[in-house]
Amino acid sequence: MAEEDTSIGDMLDIMTNENVHHIPVLRGKKVVGMVSRHDLLNIFIAGK
Repeated sequence: MAEEDTSIGDMLDIMTNENVHHIPVLRGKKVVGMVSRHDLLNIFIAGK
């Protein structure tokens, strides 16, 4: 799981270390979104 202010690099590290393709994004204890490896790759490709 990641907080909404977790960096993209840290999210990718979490996915790699845990061998998962999606992680929930939390605000406190509430899930406010999901991020996939595909989402992160698109961000890197776009140069953001």
